[in-house]
Amino acid sequence: MIDINSLTERDVGTWVIYRKGARTNRGRILRWSNRYIYVVYWCATKDWKNFKDYTATPTPPEDLEFDMS
Repeated sequence: MIDINSLTERDVGTWVIYRKGARTNRGRILRWSNRYIYVVYWCATKDWKNFKDYTATPTPPEDLEFDMS
């Protein structure tokens, strides 16, 4: 679980892992609100350097962890 209250501007672009049941997905933090962390899970042709140009999905923080790999 990621604590939204501990996120700072330095966390924008940080890689995270979404885990819900058997599903996992990797993405980058774009922004956050009081309830959700908005994560970009997909970029065309792996264009991750421009991830800020893509749509982010609101994700509950309890389903996310920082990617330590």
